[in-house]
Amino acid sequence: MMGGDRLIRTRSAFSAALLAGALFAAPASAQTLDLSDLPPEARLPGMKLNFQAVVAGTHVFRCVQTDVVGQYAWYLIRSAGTLTDAKDAPIGETEIRYSGAPSIRTEAKWSDANGASINSSEVRQGSIPGAPDLQWRRYHVQAVMGAGPLARTTYVLRITAWKVLPYSSPCDQGRANQQVSSPFQATDLFTFGVLPPPD
Repeated sequence: MMGGDRLIRTRSAFSAALLAGALFAAPASAQTLDLSDLPPEARLPGMKLNFQAVVAGTHVFRCVQTDVVGQYAWYLIRSAGTLTDAKDAPIGETEIRYSGAPSIRTEAKWSDANGASINSSEVRQGSIPGAPDLQWRRYHVQAVMGAGPLARTTYVLRITAWKVLPYSSPCDQGRANQQVSSPFQATDLFTFGVLPPPD
């Protein structure tokens, strides 16, 4: 039994290493991910991989007062980037807007060069065992325009870093509403095949 547990932990650590390598390797598209690399809670029954893309873009943060009077913190307000495939060919663009800080709501959009687009305002997220610096975020597609692979997507799973806050930049009353930006990289898995009801 102990040997089996050790094997599971070894495989989990190996998958996490592959995941981190696929996400942060240079070039990032040199490796590919699979749904099996993610923890069970990130996947849904019947979920199949449609295609995946590397996201390279910019996070924008705003210095905002928190729920505690006199305290301020950076809140992510926008993430925008380009999508490329495994051969570094452009696929399209993505943008996620965050509003209502400190209670965050999201509006996410992906679009391709053929005019297709998908939108989501729902998100679930969690950690990736063995990869403490990474998280998964699952977006349920709620609006579709156009045709093609992108338009056939029902969920987008984004694999990205937990640590996205600009800790090196001070945020206080004197800097209220100021914005800063930082580059980010992620991997988006576009999936299909999940039957209703959605999560």
